[in-house]
Amino acid sequence: MIKLMPVIFENYDCVQAIIANVLNYYKTPWQLMFISVIGFEYSKLDGGGFTLYTGGNAREAIEKIYDIRHLPFAAQTIFELKNSIKNNDLLCLYIDGFYCPWHIAFKKYHIEHFLLAVGFSDSNNTIICADPFFTTDLKELPIQYVTFTQLNFVIRMDQNEIADINSIHNKSIYYLKSTIGNIFKSTTPYWETINDFSNYLSLEGLRKELYDCKEDSEFIKWLISINFISKARNCFVESLLYLAQLYKIDFNVSFNDYRLKPVD
Repeated sequence: MIKLMPVIFENYDCVQAIIANVLNYYKTPWQLMFISVIGFEYSKLDGGGFTLYTGGNAREAIEKIYDIRHLPFAAQTIFELKNSIKNNDLLCLYIDGFYCPWHIAFKKYHIEHFLLAVGFSDSNNTIICADPFFTTDLKELPIQYVTFTQLNFVIRMDQNEIADINSIHNKSIYYLKSTIGNIFKSTTPYWETINDFSNYLSLEGLRKELYDCKEDSEFIKWLISINFISKARNCFVESLLYLAQLYKIDFNVSFNDYRLKPVD
């Protein structure tokens, strides 16, 4: 069983927080997970409302930079689950926040959430979980709340790959260049999409969305969607700052330092 004590990383979703904790456990820089999370896309829904997308794929970057993959966990029994934990599998369990005792959604509303199973207690009939999205403490999840679903997965990685820090740095630079190149090749630059979305969510437009909203849960999903976009921006900046520090690039240099000097 992995001896992991959770660390909370601000702005990460639950799966990203788990992967960052695993990388941190193996002393690998986790900050580069978000090197492609730039851009902005949105689409209007037929029944009202909208969906947002950052325009980047953190999971794809995680695979390309760290060679980390998500593999389905098809077990259907507690016995199989416990054996997986004993074998040091990095097992991520899906749970509906409505049934997760320490989740803010507990007994209030339904929302997808993931935990890292790090042990179990036969005496308490619980699975011991790390949930770095919410807490630095290990939590005990009652067996009856474990869901056997195709959403459960195992994190697979090569420890030699994640130990090669120079290779990770080089792959992240290459991936960043590719990401930026694709942005400028796009027929509609993301900054134009942001402007379009801001016009769509004008004061009158927002009032209409709120008026048409039939359930509080719908509005909560929209707020969460907007919040994730904000968090994704912060994560991307975190990746850039890591590289800036690594390559000694000063983002705070005054613009005056780059002024063209008059020709004599």
